Amino acid sequence: MKNPFKRGAACSILEIRSIDSVLDHIQGKDSLVIFDIDNTLVHTEQEIGSDAWAYWMVQQKLKQGMLPSQAINYMFDLFGYVHDHIEVFPVEEQTVHVLHTLKERDIPTICLTGRPSRMIDRTLEQLKNAGCELNSPERFTKPISFIIKQQVELSQGVICGGIHDKGDVLSMLVDTLSYRLPEKVIFIDDKKSCVESIAKACSDHSAAYTGLRYGFLDDKSSKFDPKKAEEQLSELLKLYTFTKS
Repeated sequence: MKNPFKRGAACSILEIRSIDSVLDHIQGKDSLVIFDIDNTLVHTEQEIGSDAWAYWMVQQKLKQGMLPSQAINYMFDLFGYVHDHIEVFPVEEQTVHVLHTLKERDIPTICLTGRPSRMIDRTLEQLKNAGCELNSPERFTKPISFIIKQQVELSQGVICGGIHDKGDVLSMLVDTLSYRLPEKVIFIDDKKSCVESIAKACSDHSAAYTGLRYGFLDDKSSKFDPKKAEEQLSELLKLYTFTKS
């Protein structure tokens, strides 16, 4: 990839299949490791609640005539509701170990997810239940919210950015916090577009960047079963009644 950085800061975007590979890219303590959440740190064992299900649901609502904003808001509401009633699990056996190793090495870690701001509390609860412990810089631990197009929420090192470009979220957040990005930023996400979007934020803040497109669950995502998802959702809604907010 062509280097887009100012003042010679290095940039690379790589494909990885194991979360252990993150540790190969740590160079010194003046680093920040940023993790996506869904399909990167944790995943659902069902079809419902998955990234693939969320994307499929938006497409179905668009086909039914909803405007894009309506379809996305509907998906966020149902996605959040489903996650109120299901648990998530580490993507790999090594996931928790990698987070623990980074903490032992005193490397700061945070999460930047496309989940909506209203899911911040449940997201923190799920990460805790899954054993995913962050080593967040102090400025990222205190709750803060701000508006881009919609609300963005930060708490305990987790940023729920919703619909927004992740690079825009990171850039605005570090400006809001008056936080200097370290010399090296490493970002891990299962979506290539998100990995690429963080490059601009790092460029604007003169930080070297390694983006890691994480493909451990690619096969599972490609085999998403809409019929099974509908059956699982029907079973869940027999127990819990969903009302669109």
